[in-house]
Amino acid sequence: MIISVSAVSAAGASVDDVTSSSDISQNAGGDSLNTQTIVKDESNLKTAGVSDNFESDVNANDKIVKDEQNIKTAPKTIVITNSTIDSYFDYSEDSLGLKSGVSAGDTLDFLGNIDRPGKTLVIDKPVNITASKANSRIYLNTTAQSMFGDDDIPCFMVTKGGSYSNISGIFLYNTQLYVKNANHIKINNISTQVQNQRVGSGVGQTSIRDNSSYIIVENSTFTTENNGGSSNFVLAWASHCTIRNNVVRGIGEVGNLIYLTTYNVEGVNENITSSNTLNSHNLIDNNTIYGPANPSSIRWGIVICGKENIVSNNKIYYNGTGITQQYMADGRPQSIDTTIINNELYGCKLYCPEGGIVYNNTVQGELVPAANAQIYNNTANSLTLSSNMTFANNTINGNVTIPPNTKNITLSNCTINGNVSVKTGDSSSSIPANITLENLQINGAITLTSKEGAVDTLTVKNNNITDGIYLSSKRNNQIKNVLIENNNITSNADYALIINKTVTNVTIQYNYLRSANGEGINAISITSTDTDSIIIRDNPSSLSDNNVNIQLSDTELIPGKTTVFTVQLFDNKFNKINVGKVVFKINGKTVKDANGKVIYAKVVNGTASVAYDVPKTFVDKNVTILVKYVGSSKYNSTQIEKTVYIDKKEVKLNVEINDNVQETSVISLKATIESLDNYTVNEGIIIFKIDGKTVKDANGKVIYVKIVNGVASIENYDISSLKIGTHEIYAIYNSMLYGKIESTATSFNVTI
Repeated sequence: MIISVSAVSAAGASVDDVTSSSDISQNAGGDSLNTQTIVKDESNLKTAGVSDNFESDVNANDKIVKDEQNIKTAPKTIVITNSTIDSYFDYSEDSLGLKSGVSAGDTLDFLGNIDRPGKTLVIDKPVNITASKANSRIYLNTTAQSMFGDDDIPCFMVTKGGSYSNISGIFLYNTQLYVKNANHIKINNISTQVQNQRVGSGVGQTSIRDNSSYIIVENSTFTTENNGGSSNFVLAWASHCTIRNNVVRGIGEVGNLIYLTTYNVEGVNENITSSNTLNSHNLIDNNTIYGPANPSSIRWGIVICGKENIVSNNKIYYNGTGITQQYMADGRPQSIDTTIINNELYGCKLYCPEGGIVYNNTVQGELVPAANAQIYNNTANSLTLSSNMTFANNTINGNVTIPPNTKNITLSNCTINGNVSVKTGDSSSSIPANITLENLQINGAITLTSKEGAVDTLTVKNNNITDGIYLSSKRNNQIKNVLIENNNITSNADYALIINKTVTNVTIQYNYLRSANGEGINAISITSTDTDSIIIRDNPSSLSDNNVNIQLSDTELIPGKTTVFTVQLFDNKFNKINVGKVVFKINGKTVKDANGKVIYAKVVNGTASVAYDVPKTFVDKNVTILVKYVGSSKYNSTQIEKTVYIDKKEVKLNVEINDNVQETSVISLKATIESLDNYTVNEGIIIFKIDGKTVKDANGKVIYVKIVNGVASIENYDISSLKIGTHEIYAIYNSMLYGKIESTATSFNVTI
């Protein structure tokens, strides 16, 4: 069997032999395990298997001596039922955990209803939790009192001694689930349900916290209904965790659905800036989230706080906030280098994190960008902009709003299937300022209409606007420093451009305007007493047939690969150009062929294209593309320029290995690397590490493995130097295109 994270098998290790979570780079067994063998005496030989009284078995089998043979007793399966559970779990305050009858590596098979209201079940040894009959229901009757998560409550909890455990198949009802200060836990195919009970107050019903790391939670369902407004699934001081393929559902009065937070973490002051990085390198992937019917300010879909977390491929169904960052009263950024990619939000908002990367998301709700964020290739129903930002290369299937008191905004290279509305405040101190709208396809209007309508420094240029520009103010000198230039503006109304009341310093030039009243100056209406402050020039009633318009098709630039730039060329009456040539320049360098000659792309049926090998050095850089039509006897020469950013691609790295191998055998080491953009990875190298030591060949040289179709493997690797017991393997990948990443560690067992 090939698995990603193997079941624990370390039956001969004591609890003290289990790796501490304070040093997650150590292995789960290996050199740290005591080597021991059972004296071959008929009085102490026992058969492994299901046991109802394992404590007496252990006492009878106490003649153990250390030697170099590394012989381990086999792990056993213990059936946990409502009548047997007390034999294996200690509930006393000073010794909560598994009793001595349970050894590291054992399997606890939960069967039927487990009803222990008021008790706490603690997993403090690396074991396998299963429910082979798929009928396990654990009920501990958690009822929290404190809203800060600081009271002792009945719960199902994995502590650091339980690191390297695997949990699958169980169902928790009205029961708190904790993973605290543990690492390398795999939780698969479990269910939790809270109904009309305060479970998760201040901490979340399922809570991975207190310096936990490398926790995988997948293929599970988490449902919270009317728990008093607390969160469903929480990461609080957790790193390198993977939350994927789960269903998270909130019903009625609940809190956040998936919440990365610094609140109520033991020993952590959330008001200290460094606490922002407690949750780091977590992956929230391919989950389906259902919010309650009624939105609230205390319940959001996915909430991010921390560093370098990835939110990808999730679907969120909710009528409130879908994705956002944790709120702090001091306004301190809570999200550092967050990536939000390929998510689908239905009916809810996406608040972009400051300084993050947000791309390829579909938002059937409002998109709210943030300063210094890279936001591109998204589609949203509406957009609200804020100060000090550039927003480009997205599609908005509705209205764009520029709120009062916003400044220094550039909106460019977008398709907007609605209106762009500049909202104004009630005083001169709250007017929008320094607003630029350029290179837009606006299938609607640009409007500024208000009793206190005002704007200072508005630039509208190089746009195609299908329903006019309307600027109106009822106060003097409130519309000033306006440039409307080189636009194609049409409207079915009487006028395509209306500027009403007193304005100051307005220039309208080089536009093509068409309305019901006619073209050019006939499509403009100015109502102002200060006509000396308005310049109207060179707005032709018909466009020259000699001018050429160039449109550069969207093209993804992938460093190390060949892309094709394609442009469409048409005249001012939208006739396709069928003559002349086009030259491309990338970052100021003209595109040439293999012989060093400039490539002149011929225009045929309105199209010209050129193939271009994108250098790998373009990763994480802005790239400027200049397209020049060199002209002909019929058409004038013209050019356009566009700047795009090439981001570093995201990948997922996994290691596969047989979970049990013999010490005398050779094994295969395999790593798979998958691009989140669905590209086959064929670049970069991988090294493997076993128990923290780099894998080398027989001559002591590091083995560097190339990637072929997303796979790197080493065949027939000799493991005879590894001791009997549990070991840990992980891979490190590095390439110029994708950067350097490290896989989650995977356990495997060496047997005799």
